[in-house]
Amino acid sequence: MTRLSVKTMAGAGAAAGLTLALVATAHVASAAAPKPVRAVAVYNQSKLVADGLTPKAAVQQAQKIVHYTVTMPHHIPAHFQLMIVRVFPYLPGVELAQDTQTYMNLTGLRKTAPGQKPVAPPSFEVDHQHGAPYSYPREAYYTLSVVNLGKRKASVAEQKYTDYKKKQSVDLLYVYWYDKKTHVATEVTAELHTSRLSRSEVLKIAASFD
Repeated sequence: MTRLSVKTMAGAGAAAGLTLALVATAHVASAAAPKPVRAVAVYNQSKLVADGLTPKAAVQQAQKIVHYTVTMPHHIPAHFQLMIVRVFPYLPGVELAQDTQTYMNLTGLRKTAPGQKPVAPPSFEVDHQHGAPYSYPREAYYTLSVVNLGKRKASVAEQKYTDYKKKQSVDLLYVYWYDKKTHVATEVTAELHTSRLSRSEVLKIAASFD
């Protein structure tokens, strides 16, 4: 399955949940070391089915819809916390069962002037897909490689593009693998510039799954 737009962290996916995140956890943004709060929202596609959940409760809610084991990374970078879980149930001949978890760093929110649109906070995503591995066309990416994450080998697709307004190169990193026993594909994605995460930190997140 080729991903080209939904995985851009500064894009619509993170922005869609920003208002909820700000309302639910505004007090966290100024904390030096925020603790996970009951603020996770679960969507069935675009329909909100639950909010104000703990990460564990959100994952349990998601599993009722997709019916496979939804996993989370054990290593979550400082100040990041799970904010949104979006699930896509299996539709025969149309769509595989999937989920997307959005982790945000609310301490990294930039202040905006009155009337300005809020800027999405630094974030990264974790995705699962049941029934088929992720794949990327070689010609669409500058680099495709394989890394050893200790317990498993994973593929890495890294795409660089240019932010012409800021005159800088931006890395979009995908780390993904497929478990043949559970038939679940897992992927960690981050835009390194907007997430403020390094390539090694993203690999560390990916390596922390059971």
